[in-house]
Amino acid sequence: MYQYPNIPTDVNNQKLAGAAVFNPKSGLWEPAPYDPLVHYKRANGDSSGDPAYHGFTAADGSWFIMKMNLVDENERFARGMADFPTAWANRASLGYNYFHVVF
Repeated sequence: MYQYPNIPTDVNNQKLAGAAVFNPKSGLWEPAPYDPLVHYKRANGDSSGDPAYHGFTAADGSWFIMKMNLVDENERFARGMADFPTAWANRASLGYNYFHVVF
């Protein structure tokens, strides 16, 4: 995504906060879509079996773990606000659900 060097404006000449993307159809700069995972960084991974697990943490201590079935590539997620090391150790027994439910 291209970050415009100056703060772009919308059709009403209002300044857009945060990242913006250029829409070639309208010819306008628009707010970038919200990504609930933007603050998370990969912390752990375990692909030694099926399912595989990938753990992510944020600076505020929140975390999520993605469980991926390697045969059909279904992904499910578990999320918490603190204590990632304990969650990671217990990853096989956490409650997982669809992305839209967890986030």
